[in-house]
Amino acid sequence: MSFLWLILVYLKNIESSLDHCNDMIVIENEYSCNGCESGFYLIQSPTNENIYECSECEIPNYQICNDNICSFCKKGSYLIENNCLSCDTNCVSCSGSPDNCVSCNAGKYLSDG
Repeated sequence: MSFLWLILVYLKNIESSLDHCNDMIVIENEYSCNGCESGFYLIQSPTNENIYECSECEIPNYQICNDNICSFCKKGSYLIENNCLSCDTNCVSCSGSPDNCVSCNAGKYLSDG
C-alpha cells in the first residue's frame, strides 16, 4: 500500500508542476513545459536541470511578468524597481509616482501644477 501511495504522490506532483503549461515536450522520458499560461513563467525543475516547470508570478498588480520580473503593470498601478505600486485614487493610470497621473477618474482632470 505504501508503494501505491508514493506513486500517487509522485503523479500529483507532476500534475501540479505542469498545470499551467501552454506547451509540453518530452525530455529524458519526462514532461517539460515549453511555455506557460499568462501570469506564470518558466523555471528549471529542482530535480532535473533539463526540465522546466511553470511558476506563478508573485508581484501584485502585474500585467506582464517574465522570470518573476514585472515588465508592465495593471491599470491603476505604476512600475518602479520591479514592483507595481498603486496610483493615487484620483488617477486611472500614473507614471513614476502615485500622484503623477497620466489619466484621471471621471470628474477629474490633469493640471500642470
